[in-house]
Amino acid sequence: MLSVLLSACGGSNESIDTTELTPSVIRTSDAPAGIGSDIGEVEDAKNPLENNVGVVSAPSSLTAQVVRAGFVSISWDLSFGDSFQTHPSGDTVSYYRVYRNSEFLVDALSPFIEDNSAPQGRVIYSVEAHKLVSAPEYALLKSDAIDIEFNIDSFAGDALQNGGSTLDLSTYNEALQRVQQCVNSHVMKNGQVLCSNGAGYAWSANSGEMLNTKSSIAGDWFVSVRNVEPEIGLVPGVPTWSARNLSSGVASERDINFDEYLVENEGAVVNGVALSINSVAYISGTVYQSYLPRNLGPEVGILPVTNAYFIASYAVPTGELLQFRRIPLHEALGSAARVNDGFIEMHKVGQVSFYDTSALEKQRHVPVAGFPVFSDEHAVYTRSFGPEAYYQFNLN
Repeated sequence: MLSVLLSACGGSNESIDTTELTPSVIRTSDAPAGIGSDIGEVEDAKNPLENNVGVVSAPSSLTAQVVRAGFVSISWDLSFGDSFQTHPSGDTVSYYRVYRNSEFLVDALSPFIEDNSAPQGRVIYSVEAHKLVSAPEYALLKSDAIDIEFNIDSFAGDALQNGGSTLDLSTYNEALQRVQQCVNSHVMKNGQVLCSNGAGYAWSANSGEMLNTKSSIAGDWFVSVRNVEPEIGLVPGVPTWSARNLSSGVASERDINFDEYLVENEGAVVNGVALSINSVAYISGTVYQSYLPRNLGPEVGILPVTNAYFIASYAVPTGELLQFRRIPLHEALGSAARVNDGFIEMHKVGQVSFYDTSALEKQRHVPVAGFPVFSDEHAVYTRSFGPEAYYQFNLN
């Protein structure tokens, strides 16, 4: 079974979802939970003969882009003769196989992966180039592996290294209660009461949990984004965003479409939305390539490959696309969490970034440990699991 990677940027996992959203992450049974975003699988028609190791040119320059507690991103240079967007008949490489500590991690079509469940301690990542051929007989050709080794700190150690402090649960909850000052409350159709604080955060009054990053409330508007499952094959459908005026009850749903900013065969997967008090929705996600870039043997499919991340802004009352910005992979964007004081706050395990709302450009990056949950004017508060712990990172 060949699992295929579509890298995605994720946010905090401490959230609730008030809509029935199709998840943007569809994992395969082969890959550990939390590793990138596996969009699909390709069945091998036969069991390939694993022979001729070293025949395929090996990738090179394996580099760790980010090494944090619970999160690692690595990249490498393509094998000699491999062209990322070549036609399958000319492919030198079908895919790249990545191992972590000698155990299979994921197969990637692009020379970049994100590991969102990186373990603590000394870790070795290995990458091989694989090529499937069918003549004169069906076989799997492999390159020699390239390796990179480094130490991954614990969440507590990572927090200390980045100027954070450990909080007990009581102190963490006190900070959360200061943020959760209900300025506006709304009763949803399902009977759930949602509160917002006027500073970009919304939560369930029933449970106290923050809204899922794919939903946002500000003023009289409730906005959510949704990925659409593919009708045929592996490529997701066009994502949508919906807006409901909480005063009038009038609702609308629109496609998230910015084709004029994309190249041929590119599409989008969404991971977050944050609504401003002036009724502008800032949507974040991944730009993928749906062109058939690899020869995968007898069961070829159209496979999405991450090209970039994005932030787009829409006028909620009219649905007009206001801005679109393509974000390079190395910025590891994260999910839009809230808008406040002219900045979009982006959450990702190990970091919080702030993008200005005028040009959609990064203005500040705050390394943290664990999963960002919320922030106030003084600090970012995060949570880690296994064991559960809470941290504070000052913004000043």
